[in-house]
Amino acid sequence: MGTSAEIQNGTAYARQMFQYFKQYKPQFKFPPPMNGPFYVCKVTPAEYVLCKNPYYWDAKNIAIDYIVVYQFGSTAQLIPALKTGQITVYVGSFPPSVASQLLQNPYNHYALLTGAPGFGLYFNFLWPYINYTQVRQALIYAMDINAAVQAAGPPLTPPFTPLNTLVSPAINPGARAIIDQYFQTAQLPLINYTYDPQKAAQLLESVGFKKVGNVWYAPDGKPFTLTMYVSSNDASNPQTMTVLSTIASQLTNFGISTSIYIFPEGTWPKVVSTDADKYALLFRYMTPGFSIIVPSLFPVNGYFTGYPINITHWNGVVTLPISITLPNGTVIPAGTQVHLFGGGSILGICSSSAPGNYTAQIQCIAIYAWLANNFPWFIHLYTPYAMVWYNNQYFQFPPSNSWVWSETPSLEIAGPFWWSIVTSVKPGAPTTTTTTTPTVVTVTTTYSTTVVSGTTTTVPVTVTTSVSTTVSAVPSWVWGVVGLLIVVIIVVAVLALRRK
Repeated sequence: MGTSAEIQNGTAYARQMFQYFKQYKPQFKFPPPMNGPFYVCKVTPAEYVLCKNPYYWDAKNIAIDYIVVYQFGSTAQLIPALKTGQITVYVGSFPPSVASQLLQNPYNHYALLTGAPGFGLYFNFLWPYINYTQVRQALIYAMDINAAVQAAGPPLTPPFTPLNTLVSPAINPGARAIIDQYFQTAQLPLINYTYDPQKAAQLLESVGFKKVGNVWYAPDGKPFTLTMYVSSNDASNPQTMTVLSTIASQLTNFGISTSIYIFPEGTWPKVVSTDADKYALLFRYMTPGFSIIVPSLFPVNGYFTGYPINITHWNGVVTLPISITLPNGTVIPAGTQVHLFGGGSILGICSSSAPGNYTAQIQCIAIYAWLANNFPWFIHLYTPYAMVWYNNQYFQFPPSNSWVWSETPSLEIAGPFWWSIVTSVKPGAPTTTTTTTPTVVTVTTTYSTTVVSGTTTTVPVTVTTSVSTTVSAVPSWVWGVVGLLIVVIIVVAVLALRRK
């Protein structure tokens, strides 16, 4: 994904990183982490049974003894199991219509894991006046993005702020901290875009726009309108359309008539060329930041703004606000025009000059992020977080606002998530229920009654008493995974032994 030179530079960078990995010497005491916390101990046509590995280096912190993996044929079977509490953990997102049904079970809850990719709107610089920075900034100020995303509901969440700064503090907190420090040291203020119609109006007026009644007129005297493109595939998601429809209504109410056009997914990416002058904004995939292995120097949204698919129809030429020092020591003075993407891009130069200099590369990314914020060529709308549903009837889970969830990015190949779950979830105390049942007991009592004949009469006496029965519920953990439609039942040893 890039020019041949950029691909070669990326390959060289990856090779050097692997050399660093090979040279890495762990600091922990031996025995080191090896093998997994569980191993396959039984396989049947219906299930896989995983047993706890007692020799695992951190076995003492894992309270789960058995994992039983079942397979569902469809979500039609899965959802009823979630409703009734048969599944205790499920990793997968549902629209509000389904989520509301699951929450009717008082033991069901969900947490959100930071996800990727994100989605947003790309500006088309061929649309009249979109090439004005003030116009692009004004359109962002005229949108109440948070309200639009909240109208759609979870698992969609508003973008992190400041908007368009590319490196998510949830996905890459360390890199984000370095970048924020760089912004402060270099005195590069970020724009904190909020919903501010007055600010939007000021920006439009600064470049010759006028508002008459409730209609904004461009400098050429024509009403300023927008057309938003979205693919049929993206439009099939009701939540996506809720976000886009809300934003279109906001812009229209602000005085800029905005319409939505749904193009067939099969025409992608040719539609970028065939309809080059027919859209002002185009909705598409983007990431909320760079790859998790920062600095990979691969902003995925750059893929759609430069080479090979240029949604924006922009050459990506910007002027450096300050001088920057490349990883190899070369200084590019302030005021120099550079490319943000394509051949000879600033990120490509940073990557090829010294791929091992982590701090210098982070600073290059900081410049890229600052430019994306101040001279936006896209608008980050939302990130689809991953939902983790859990049922706490028999197990103790971290609360939904715990760091266990917020600091476990779902995109990290699931490793951190499973580790967080296995080490933080504990079986709850057995639930003890006492029931009182009226029981009829017949007691035969013999006593003597003297009568004329001198006989002894035995009289049966019926007595009603109560018997108390105590029942203990054994915890069970059922785990569902959306991608493979796998259900995992995790149980404590007592329940597992009962199977034998």
